[in-house]
Amino acid sequence: MLTVTNGGKHDWANMPLDEMAIGCAMDCDFTLRFWRILRKEMSKKQLHHVYDNLLKAIALELAGVENFGITVDTEYLAVLEVKLTKEIGILEKELQELSPIDDININSNVDLQNILFTGDEGLNLYPVTFTKKTKKPSVTDADLQLILEEIETTLAG
Repeated sequence: MLTVTNGGKHDWANMPLDEMAIGCAMDCDFTLRFWRILRKEMSKKQLHHVYDNLLKAIALELAGVENFGITVDTEYLAVLEVKLTKEIGILEKELQELSPIDDININSNVDLQNILFTGDEGLNLYPVTFTKKTKKPSVTDADLQLILEEIETTLAG
């Protein structure tokens, strides 16, 4: 309830019913007021279709997941883990073979930076961005995707 601060420490079991009813009514009132404001803004920005066609349709499903969780096939998950572990091993071996650096640690950002951005042992690519902390070339997923797109554009060009 909005009227309760620090709900984790609140004694819900012993709260008087009349207080709980008033608090719930206040929550409903606030939610309705907020909904009216939000709905107007969504309509102004032509975003109401997101709620009407997407969120509204899955609200009950999301509530069910929130209340009851989701079922996970643990047997399939174990099979998938074995399969993916093998696949990762194969890819790691391929990376080791392709790498101009001996004994590369594929989980090392420094090794990845050396392979991609140095001319001595690496590919001498131009970095998209640099990290704020170390001022070295960034190797985030987003930056690596941009580099890949640039390479594909250049090769297709």
